[in-house]
Amino acid sequence: KRGFLDATALADYLVRRGLPFRDAHRVVGGLVKECAASGKALADLSLAQLRRHSPLFGKDVQAALGPENCVANYRSLGSTAPKLVKKQLDSWAKRLC
Repeated sequence: KRGFLDATALADYLVRRGLPFRDAHRVVGGLVKECAASGKALADLSLAQLRRHSPLFGKDVQAALGPENCVANYRSLGSTAPKLVKKQLDSWAKRLC
């Protein structure tokens, strides 16, 4: 079953474009409801479908969607981004060996 792991990332996307989080949450909630009713994931929606809910969605929105992108886009120290996880693993391997 498909979930909506990327819903928070999509709300964060809108916040970065100037929408207050409360409004971004409402917009994404509507999208999740629409997707749940149609059996789609957020990443399955076209730009036109997203823009029906907010004109702030741009061509770059797909980079925020999908579980792989969600994980990869969090790039702070200790985050889940694969490159950073590998860097931490390499660092610890050097320390322990």
